[in-house]
Amino acid sequence: MLAKLKLAVVIASMLLAACTSVAPYRTGIDKTCDLTALSAGNTPTECGEATVETSKDFDIAYVEFSDQGWLYERAQLNRALELLRKPDPRPLQIVVFVHGWKHSAHF
Repeated sequence: MLAKLKLAVVIASMLLAACTSVAPYRTGIDKTCDLTALSAGNTPTECGEATVETSKDFDIAYVEFSDQGWLYERAQLNRALELLRKPDPRPLQIVVFVHGWKHSAHF
């Protein structure tokens, strides 16, 4: 009986340790991080929450999906589409990032 209890505790511990939260990382829907004035080691924590990052050379909009492919926040997609609709002389590149390394896309 004690062996079964130990086995159950070990399995439960492994399952809990392997799980990550299922939530968006970029929760600052209305936040924009201006990267122009920042240096490499001087990034404020608010930039980790911003759904849009801007600089003189590029703009980045983050749109996050669940592991099932559902949008976390429709507002993230709307902000990305707003950026795409703005006239901009810079060339357009769309990058899709699918994380899997260490099961995290944390900033």
